[in-house]
Amino acid sequence: MREDTYIFRSAIGDTGFESGIHYWEIIADSRTENEIKIGVTKRLDIDLKTSFSDYPTGWAFYGLGQLRHCDGANGPKFGKAFKRHGILGVMLNMTKG
Repeated sequence: MREDTYIFRSAIGDTGFESGIHYWEIIADSRTENEIKIGVTKRLDIDLKTSFSDYPTGWAFYGLGQLRHCDGANGPKFGKAFKRHGILGVMLNMTKG
């Protein structure tokens, strides 16, 4: 099924992290039509129709090759674009921050 409009979809885990180092992988395939934002947020009281990284409590890697925090449109370049293929490893280091 092809998406007719660009909308945000958020998935929020059911386990919080307060310490340690955590790693997970995101696998993209041909169904990944739009850019992906992958990251973490410290709060759950966000509007799920917006991006969690638009808030001061959210941090993300945006699939165009940018880091995002507290801004819906700008971020420093980081890594390379990630959209329709590949595996993106995500490491959350609660020790270093």
